[in-house]
Amino acid sequence: MRPLLWIGTSLVLSGYFYGRGMYDIRLFLSLFEKAFFNYYGLAVTIIKAGPILFCALAVILPLRVGLINIGGEGQMYLGGLGATITALNLPENVGSFGIILCTLIGALSGVIYALIPGILLVRFTASEVLTSLFLNYIAIDIVSYIVSGPLMAVGAPYPYTDKIPSYLQLPKLLPGTDAHGGVIVAVLFAMMVYVLFRYSVFGFECLSVGRSPVASLYAGINVTKCRLVSLGLGGACAGIAGAFEVIGLKYRLFDHFVRGYGFDGVVAAFLGAGHPMLTCLSSFLLAAMESGANMIQRDNSLSIAEIELFKGCIVMGLGAFLFRTRRSKQ
Repeated sequence: MRPLLWIGTSLVLSGYFYGRGMYDIRLFLSLFEKAFFNYYGLAVTIIKAGPILFCALAVILPLRVGLINIGGEGQMYLGGLGATITALNLPENVGSFGIILCTLIGALSGVIYALIPGILLVRFTASEVLTSLFLNYIAIDIVSYIVSGPLMAVGAPYPYTDKIPSYLQLPKLLPGTDAHGGVIVAVLFAMMVYVLFRYSVFGFECLSVGRSPVASLYAGINVTKCRLVSLGLGGACAGIAGAFEVIGLKYRLFDHFVRGYGFDGVVAAFLGAGHPMLTCLSSFLLAAMESGANMIQRDNSLSIAEIELFKGCIVMGLGAFLFRTRRSKQ
């Protein structure tokens, strides 16, 4: 039954894409050409790749100990909220040190929010998948209430806060665009996670816990500590992504200012097979598909729904290939 379902689905999608002219290799190449070799397309790719990579790291770190963090979206919201409150209350003479402080508060907000599923798991054996997923919606509502009430800018036509001062904004990476240096920090964090996994005792302990918590417990490894620390570190990455979204791109905290980066991070993490450096590539791939698709839809008379369907099929194909390759090596 399952092979027939796959074959039927493939035939339907193949016929649809062929009818729309989406099998033309030039269309596929145009998507990535506009995402990487067009100046403004590259800027959009950079803008999107940073938060996707941060949220992917928020998945990879707990995944090392056998946990799945689906709460990157909510942790981004809390990170952006923490950074905004900090930025709006800092004195003017703080200078560029304020950027570091806003980032740290954003990271701490993400840590606190990520530890909630961890504590519920350790104390009540509640599924971290469900609790982290549900906490996303609570975080969205918290930010919606705050930006439409206590922190709403005076005379604002819709919910948003006052503007972040210019001395607290991240430097631009490409002049004349909104691309900022947050993506460089994200890549550096991915390298740090790789070193942590590969060369540290804590990384080995997390790997042991992920493979067999019972055996790790008998070996003297503190399983609870590994789980909570890995979730906290993942929350810090997502919190930084939220902070950078505010101080690097939007300069205000808006209602619903995050659009699916947490869930894109889950896809990027699994496309990268949980490897930090491969996840860098998968994050840029997803970001390029997003930015390139938005540009080619105007040139090829394609709707955004068709582009999203096209992107989803590419992701499914890559995921199936990686799963098959990994399974053949076992």
